[in-house]
Amino acid sequence: MSSNTQVKMLLYAVSNERRPHVPSPPKVLLQLQRVARDEFAGFGDVVDVVSSDPGLAAQFVHAANNMQRQRRVVSIRDAVSLIGLTGTEALIIQICMDNFFVSNQQQVQTILHREWRRSRAVSQLARYLTVKFIDNADDELASRAQLASLLHNIGALPVLSKASQIFESSELLPGVLDQAIDELGYTSAVQFIDKWRLGTEVKQTVDYWHHNKPLETIESDLQCVIALACAYYDRTARQSDYLKLESRLTASGILPYAGYLDSTESPASKLMPSNKIVRSA
Repeated sequence: MSSNTQVKMLLYAVSNERRPHVPSPPKVLLQLQRVARDEFAGFGDVVDVVSSDPGLAAQFVHAANNMQRQRRVVSIRDAVSLIGLTGTEALIIQICMDNFFVSNQQQVQTILHREWRRSRAVSQLARYLTVKFIDNADDELASRAQLASLLHNIGALPVLSKASQIFESSELLPGVLDQAIDELGYTSAVQFIDKWRLGTEVKQTVDYWHHNKPLETIESDLQCVIALACAYYDRTARQSDYLKLESRLTASGILPYAGYLDSTESPASKLMPSNKIVRSA
């Protein structure tokens, strides 16, 4: 079977599926979104929602502890008070994604691991840049940047999940999964965003990542920082985008100087090493 045949099989399976292979959002997330829309809801309501799922709650406290190096988090109340509602929602989604990015098909698992590792690095970099360089950035803004950048390539998940089913016991030829993600990723991402009721910031980031939004139309500093973080970890394909974004953010005074992300001052290479840019003379 040729690689073109395998790609066509995957495209046909995903395109003709009545129910897109998008995992259902956890009940806790939907309840958090309802709390966020309720003007009378308070801190205790958020704690109660997270506490309603003991397994997820334990993972939440553990993950919050990893985020807060200077203070030990021992309870859900501690975690929520430290990272806020937006941060809680972002962390719950990250925990769910950690659980979803798994496959028994070894080739699919390799790509899943690659994509999720990159997404985690992008989200950490976007949060760092937001906190360090955007004026008056608070935890909510940083969490928004973290969530949108974490899900920039979320369309890969439904495509890879379907590939795991179809080719469970078959050998996939090189390039098949990447080609399928390129062709189906945007449609799958939009379905994911709708089903999980994610915000416009995630949609804008997905639009940029899949080239449905020209670079010149990005208006806010936050969205520009998110796009820069995404482009940084994919500079083989997006070197031109990266340099344009870097130039814009340097000119506006948000980045201290061109080449900052490759300097020893930046944590970018520590989040995901071996990602140097080739600059023209």
